[in-house]
Amino acid sequence: MTAREAGFAVDRLDAADAVAHRDAWADLVGRALEPNVFLDPDFALPAAQHLAGRRKPGFVLVWAVEAGERRDLVAVCPVVGRRGPLKGLASAWIHNLSTLGFPLLDGSRAAAALRALLAWAGEALPGACGLVVPSLPMDGPTAAALRDVAADGGLDLVQLRTWERAALRRGGRAGPAALSPKAAKEIRRQRRRLAERGALSYTGAEAPDAVRAGIEQFLSLEAGGWKGAAGTALLSRPGTTAFLRAATRMLARRGLCRVDSLTLDGAPVAMAVTLSAGDVGFLWKIAYREDVARFSPGVQLVLELTEAWCRRGGAGTMDSCAVPDHPMIDRLWKDRIRLCDVAVALRPGRAGAFRRAVGIERAARRLRAEAKRLLSGWRARRAASRR
Repeated sequence: MTAREAGFAVDRLDAADAVAHRDAWADLVGRALEPNVFLDPDFALPAAQHLAGRRKPGFVLVWAVEAGERRDLVAVCPVVGRRGPLKGLASAWIHNLSTLGFPLLDGSRAAAALRALLAWAGEALPGACGLVVPSLPMDGPTAAALRDVAADGGLDLVQLRTWERAALRRGGRAGPAALSPKAAKEIRRQRRRLAERGALSYTGAEAPDAVRAGIEQFLSLEAGGWKGAAGTALLSRPGTTAFLRAATRMLARRGLCRVDSLTLDGAPVAMAVTLSAGDVGFLWKIAYREDVARFSPGVQLVLELTEAWCRRGGAGTMDSCAVPDHPMIDRLWKDRIRLCDVAVALRPGRAGAFRRAVGIERAARRLRAEAKRLLSGWRARRAASRR
């Protein structure tokens, strides 16, 4: 049974062609089973344009078909094929500025849309026997739907990696309440010392023009620190800068991007960029001025941001978007989101080929992790030598 025969039609489009379906895509965002701001069209399309390099993703769009006509868009998933030893597993596309990689699924037709997506992949990706879904919340509805669809279809499903990161939930332990009395006292002391240097204030920008101006300040602030010295700041690469400006500008027009700042005599000492999708907020990027690092300006900003978020209401969860065991945010936000990378077989009855592809994937991941560790150490040493 093809996806079309099952009442669905599937397109695979490049970013330039997918733009034509932006309105239908944005409508799906509002109906999504699980929020993923990184697959909002105003984020994903500029990312594909500016960040993908030579391995451009194909945006797979699944449409519900009624009476022979396409109606609602019910799934979106950017997919990249791979070559060489890794060609056995295609992957949902994720990049360095995204922290979630699962597809958008219509909340009322999630299982059917997911079956259509996997059926299409099994037909259209003949060199692949499985699909990797990266950075998938383990306890979320998308993971549950994937488990059910795989079980019903006789498709193997394996975890490639699991981890967790900090989150802020309504009623959870966060901010000063999450700290030990000694740590909270030290943070208050640092704030007083910082305030002795000038007028200290906290502001949040939500209006599109204010967000646009705030993004330019953020880029300059980040580039002035160790990331600028290491060549990894957002301002260091033209494509990354262009993406950030385009995505935040378009999201801000819809009220989905905010810039929070802690300023000293009007100049930022710490800034954060937060994004929103559905009932989830995302603490996407944070930067601080290193000459006042001893006063923990990043911590001071997150405490202000946490208090303001709790007052505002709205989103039920704030995802830290942080690496596991982050030394700052893990202290301040005590809730956790459990995540995993999973691989799902695309065809039943090919367990041997799928297991071999998974084994190769795991070996490649171990090699990449070691290379990343060595590169990070070299960059840190180089940045330190330039100070």
